Amino acid sequence: MEFKEKQKKEVMNALKKIMDLSENPIQPSKSIKKVIYVVDSPNICSIEAKSEEAKRVLCKFVSEENKKVLDIDYFNQKGEIAQSKYSNEYFKEIMDIIYLSDPQGKFKLTTALDYPATIENKHFRVLLAPVVDEE
Repeated sequence: MEFKEKQKKEVMNALKKIMDLSENPIQPSKSIKKVIYVVDSPNICSIEAKSEEAKRVLCKFVSEENKKVLDIDYFNQKGEIAQSKYSNEYFKEIMDIIYLSDPQGKFKLTTALDYPATIENKHFRVLLAPVVDEE
């Protein structure tokens, strides 16, 4: 499924609220096989493109294709999934990207104690670092 032009612009604008455009963006080939993801400058949020169309949009924020894929185990030592706190500001911007890229679709949210949240749909996989309480 390709993004409509208006949808593509809306997703780009939502991404720009979190990420900086690359000065030398990669040029997508006809079919992008590698993983494409970007991390914001404070290292709070990572966005991975899952669909071909999402990869084409995300290329504008990446200077070269990344080889590393972030993988997170959300279970604690007891095998339980725990809770964490996340920034409302980032979460709202991320949900804009998820919604605008697939308004009729569904998304999956995974969290664990002191682990990044994963929010994903068929186009994007986003990791959001938890807020750490200062003691």
